[in-house]
Amino acid sequence: MDGINPMAGDMTNAFNKFFGQLESATNAIQDANFEVEKQRQLDINKAAKIEAVTAAQRTFENNPSLSKQDMLNAMPSQFRYEGETIETAERRSYSETYSAALGSLTGTRAYYDFANQIAEKKILPENAEAASTAFWTKTFGEGTGNPYHDAAAQKVWTDNIQTWRHNNRKEVHKRANEKLAAVTNKTVFERLSKPKLAGLSITKV
Repeated sequence: MDGINPMAGDMTNAFNKFFGQLESATNAIQDANFEVEKQRQLDINKAAKIEAVTAAQRTFENNPSLSKQDMLNAMPSQFRYEGETIETAERRSYSETYSAALGSLTGTRAYYDFANQIAEKKILPENAEAASTAFWTKTFGEGTGNPYHDAAAQKVWTDNIQTWRHNNRKEVHKRANEKLAAVTNKTVFERLSKPKLAGLSITKV
């Protein structure tokens, strides 16, 4: 039995058990850190969206003369979150929200500008629908090329203009009925106003 350590087997098992427990503990810590970081990133993304909407509103309201593309280019490069500087270019939640918010504001402004134009130019309801299409084409054209901005602008415009078209078509129908009634009433009045010659006999003297 010389040269054989009877405790070697037990020591090997002990070390294996120790390292197994150490590995499990390390994995548990890594998993916990991963969940903490995951939640932190979610919190930053939530804050980024709020910051982006605020920045888009500020850009839109303070720089009405800027083109749509220039407003997109005016996106802030950073924002602060809990003392940390966050780069907006690296945070899609910020850039996409900023673009979409600007698009929504663009679509809203376009609709109200169109409504004002209809009122100022006294465009008749019968001609207004064609005018709405021409106005959007002239105002927005092919868009900016930013899918988040353009999709949001198109949605807001479409939602508003569909409601407007429904009401405008009701007005067109109403006006058509009023014209028809006026023509009918005039025709009836004219017929009633004419002297009735039929059935009269002329007595010869």
